[in-house]
Parts: sequence; C-alpha cells; structure tokens
Amino acid sequence: MTRRVPVGAWLIGGAMLVSGAMVAGACAQAITADDKQTTGGGGGGSGGSAGNGGSSSDTGGAAATGAPSNTASVGSGGVTSSTPTATSSSSATGSLTGGAGSGGSANTGGTEASGGAAGAPSTTQGGGGVPADECSVAADCEPIEGECVACELTATSFRACVSRGPSLCDGAERDACELCDGSDLGDAPMSCVEFGDPGEFSGGSVVCNDTCDGYDTSGCSVCGNDVKDADEACDGSDVPTANCAALGLPPPASGDDVDLPCLESCQYDRSGCELCNVPAEDCLLGDDSDCTGASCAGKQCAAGEVCSMSCGNSQACAELSCNMSATCTAACGEFGVCDETCEPFSQCALDCSDGYDSRCGLACAAAATCALECGQPAVSGEDPASCHIECDIGASCSVVAAKHQAAPTGTAYCGAGADCDYLCRTQSDCSGLSVVCAEGATCNIECIEFGTTCPAVTCEAGSNCRFNCGDNACNAPACAEGAECECIGTFCDFELPG
Repeated sequence: MTRRVPVGAWLIGGAMLVSGAMVAGACAQAITADDKQTTGGGGGGSGGSAGNGGSSSDTGGAAATGAPSNTASVGSGGVTSSTPTATSSSSATGSLTGGAGSGGSANTGGTEASGGAAGAPSTTQGGGGVPADECSVAADCEPIEGECVACELTATSFRACVSRGPSLCDGAERDACELCDGSDLGDAPMSCVEFGDPGEFSGGSVVCNDTCDGYDTSGCSVCGNDVKDADEACDGSDVPTANCAALGLPPPASGDDVDLPCLESCQYDRSGCELCNVPAEDCLLGDDSDCTGASCAGKQCAAGEVCSMSCGNSQACAELSCNMSATCTAACGEFGVCDETCEPFSQCALDCSDGYDSRCGLACAAAATCALECGQPAVSGEDPASCHIECDIGASCSVVAAKHQAAPTGTAYCGAGADCDYLCRTQSDCSGLSVVCAEGATCNIECIEFGTTCPAVTCEAGSNCRFNCGDNACNAPACAEGAECECIGTFCDFELPG
C-alpha cells in the first residue's frame, strides 16, 4: 500500500503529524519495485517508536535518511539534529534531517530496515510558556486589608506578590509598604534645603510622620519671614536677647557684653565677642579656619568656629587651642609632636593613631568634650611615643588605644549626661590611665583582646559603668554604692556592689 504524506506533514515514529496534529497509522512511506530502492526506517521522533523497514525488491535499496523530528533526536547510528535543512536526495520533501535508520542489505530482496531509536526527550518548555514575573511593583498586587503586600524577588528568580503581615510603623525598621519609618526616610533627604523646592526652606530637618506614609516638614525653617524657627538663632525682628556669654563665647575685649544683633543668615553677629585670645595672625576664623603642617603651631580655632588642623610627619605643632564653643579636629603624623588645649564648651578630637612615635597631649577644660586616639609605639628606644590626657572635673573625655598603641596616661573624667568610651585593644596597657565616671554619666570600658589591661576606673554613685574585659584585665575597678556596674564580657575579676 502506498500512503501519501501531505506537504508540510511530519513522519514521527509511526504517526503522521499534519499542521501540528498527530494522525495514528503506519506511516512508513513505501515505493514500487520499479523505483529500485527501499526506504529505510524513520528516524526516532520525540519519544516515538521506530519506523518500519521498506519492502523487498530485486535489488537491495540503499539506506534512506530517516524521517524528521521537531526536537533533537538520535536514530540508530544517526546524528543529532535540531534545525531544518534543505531536502536531500534521500529525504522527503520539507523534512528535517533526522537520525538515519539502518538501511536494507544490498542483496536481492533487501531485508527489512530497522527504524531509528526513540528520540531524546525534548528540553523545550511546554505549552505553558516561559515563567514570567507576577508583578513589577507592589501596585501590581492584589491588596489584602490590614497587611503589607510586596512585590519581591523569590527563590526561583521571579518576582511574586508576597504578604509581609501588617505594617507596624514602630519607628524601628521601614517595611516595603511604608514610605518612611522613624529615622529611615527611604529615598528622601533629611535636610529641608535638599527636600524642598529651591528657596523653599533655609534649614532644619525632615522627619517621618506618625503614620509612616508621608513626611513632616514642621522642623524646617524659612529664614527671612520674621519668625524664629527651630534651627535659627533669630529672624528679622524676632531676636531673642543674647550676649556673648549666653552663647558660650568670650566677652568683648572692651568688657561690655551687650546684646548681639541678628544677621541676614538668621544667626547672631558674633563679631563683637572676643573670638580669639591670640594674635590676629594665629586666629583661625572664617575662610581661614584650617591649617596644615608646622604652620599650625600656636594657632587657635576661633570661638564658635569649626576648624581642622593637620600636623605632618616629623613636624611639631605645639600649643594648638580650641576656643570656647569651637569644634576642632587635629591629626598628628609619624614622629610628630602635638599638644592641644580645649576651652569650655568646645569639642576637640586629637587623632594620633596613624603615626609611629608620635607624642600627643590633650588638656580638656570643664564643660568641654574631648577625644584622644593614641599613636603607635616607638620603633626604637629613642624618644618613645606618648599619649597623655588631663581632663578637668566637669569635662567629658574619651580615650582609644588600638592595636599595639602607646600606653595612655593621665586622668580622664566623664561628666554628667555624657557617654564616654575607654577602649584598650591588642597588647595596649591602659593601666596608667585613671578614669572617673561621674553621677549621671555612662562609661564603656573595653579590654577584650590578648595582652590588654583596662584603666583604673572609679564609678561614682549614680553612674553607669559597663565593662567588657578579658581574663584578669578589668584592673579591679571601684564601684561606689549606688553605681550601676555591669560586666558584659566573658570574664570579670571583680565583685559588683550588692
């Protein structure tokens, strides 16, 4: 029997597929004896059965190319194919080059050819198509009352709608459904100047509202509207009475401490105050508030100014000073000599941590806030590194001696309401430093690494001292009755009161 295969049909493992449909039947194509050849078995289809061999003839037929396969398949002895090719002399019109079947023998009356083996399984996605994202943003998701539904990347690398439970708006962590929460403002800047339109605000800070779905700009200021806002000292005609002493600044040289006028910047005019008590050329003020190298020696940061002082390697920067209410940062390089005095209400930081053999000293007056970081110890026995601090009662001082740094000496005082750190790390001996933690102060003492020893700490009544000490490193602190002394480390070699 001869069965014709319509144009565009595929022979697959004993079945005929026409326009995407599979028709059952014995689909091996036969030819007559006059054609002098036998058609071999069809190539393996996608999981199909082998084709039947052709009928015999008086002359054995050559092996024919197997029938096509839509997916990569291998016939018996055939090759893998996944792309259509032009019709060859031994294949049916419109076929793919499938796996070759074993042809009949060349003798008269060729034997039946065995079909190709079943094709390899298809790796193509089924009719469902390639998986797609369920959502792009949270707005694509179906809302659930009382819950936060977010569009998130799942473990399968596709985005899906996921319920995160109810939004808390607890001031701690912003979730996917909150615009902001607490100090986390999301993509919004905290500065009112950056948050608002150009010229809308002159200062202040943006905060999150109570429902975490918007921003509160009530703390933003508008300089020039004759209303003193939170971050303004004054504004136009709204000028609270204040003189130099009220601002923590030295009084004028004339001795008459009069009320200060208001500037267009909505800050007091401090020019009448005694901003520096050193010669004018040594006063760091305005555009000249920074200095570098040995030129810093003898310089003073003017009252109320913000100054940076940097002393390089092997340079001496003696008699640095930070006047009342000024903010000063100073750094000392290798083999440098740096000493700084901090006046009341100033904020000073002296950093010697990057310098070998630096010699650093810091004097901190009452009501000043100071921080000292010690340098690295001497590499030779000559002129060794030193790190010394002297804090008056009422000051608030912190000291850090990091890995292998020079041993700090002197007295550090932590005043009421302050939070001070005394950190001694690998092989840093801080036993030469005396620390007094005053009533209302919190002192954090850490000596946890090999070879460290804590300062000698006295915790007064009403203070809060927290120790994190290695074995035998706490240095027997004195905790007065009424002091809250807490050991948070693995080892504590002292008895807590009570």
